[in-house]
Amino acid sequence: MRLFFAFSVPKHECLAIDHWRDKMFAPSSGKIPSQNFHITLSFLGALSPSQLDRLCSETDELLTRKVFCASNIDIDQYAYWPKPGIAWIGPSTWPKQVDLIQQQLAQLAKRLHLRQSKQSFQPHISLFRSKMPPSAPLLQPAFSIPCDTIVLYESIQKRVGTEYHELESWPLKPLSEQSSNRTRRPVARRHQI
Repeated sequence: MRLFFAFSVPKHECLAIDHWRDKMFAPSSGKIPSQNFHITLSFLGALSPSQLDRLCSETDELLTRKVFCASNIDIDQYAYWPKPGIAWIGPSTWPKQVDLIQQQLAQLAKRLHLRQSKQSFQPHISLFRSKMPPSAPLLQPAFSIPCDTIVLYESIQKRVGTEYHELESWPLKPLSEQSSNRTRRPVARRHQI
């Protein structure tokens, strides 16, 4: 089982992003299906059923010990990462709460000896896989994504592409004033179009 933690993107926002993408870019064979839109928090790699059980129980324990509040991520920029060949949208700033959640989940995965990304964390939604960067959009994105539930997804490769299935989810406390602190960070390995 290939798993990852993420924030899901609500269906109405997936449709809005898909509509914006269709208006801003020429048709592409590397277009990521809108039902796959998400904001990855931590890649975990392949897990056995026993590792999955332990991961879920330790995540339950972590989220009982630590109080994380829901927040929103404002998507306001488009960029392209040349090395993986991914065009994406994401925030220029985001709540510190999102960084704290990502760091805690990464530490949990490390304790369980699970695979971790070496890249610095940049919340984003992948739009295309492409060897060449698409032309820059005429309008920057403007979406607000609620980050109110941590979801554990399984990534399943099929002949027609990849599907993501929700295995578990953990709702966060309602939005509070504490979550208004934001992190601003330059995008790692970014090639702005």
